[in-house]
Amino acid sequence: MLPFTPITFQAADGQTIMVRRMLPADVNLLVHIYRHLSAESLYQRFREPVANLSPLRVLEEARELAESGYTRGKGFLTFADLPNATGVPVAGARYIRTGENTAEASITIRDDFQRKGIGSRLLNLLIEEARRDGIHTLTANIGANNNAVLRLLSHCVYPQKRERFGSEFTTGLWRF
Repeated sequence: MLPFTPITFQAADGQTIMVRRMLPADVNLLVHIYRHLSAESLYQRFREPVANLSPLRVLEEARELAESGYTRGKGFLTFADLPNATGVPVAGARYIRTGENTAEASITIRDDFQRKGIGSRLLNLLIEEARRDGIHTLTANIGANNNAVLRLLSHCVYPQKRERFGSEFTTGLWRF
């Protein structure tokens, strides 16, 4: 596995964002991101109401994301400096191989960092890394009312196929 050199970019508001490879030991950093999601964002991420979302479920999801994004795909964490803290985790992205040439992708951005172009940068990074790994299709299961992700995908230049199953879409980006 080739090493990933951390990168930086400017968010739409000018804030510097640093991206590095996600490691299995990053579980608590992912939990930190989840703790800064609104009830709506938590529902979109976990597909269950916050009232039913136990801390153990959040910890298990973070552990699975950190470990599988390292061993069966790639994962990335982004960090930003806040007025009262430096190097705060603000987003996570990963893909997990589901077949020889396919992988499932996910991106989670804490609410106060959404709509700043971070999701687009992370999606492009996932596509670049997936392509290097011989993957040419990324898929994602998205709630039909997850307007933020649907808006993000509407700006993607790669062909998409979207199938609706009740309250969810399965979306695929093809041949990148």
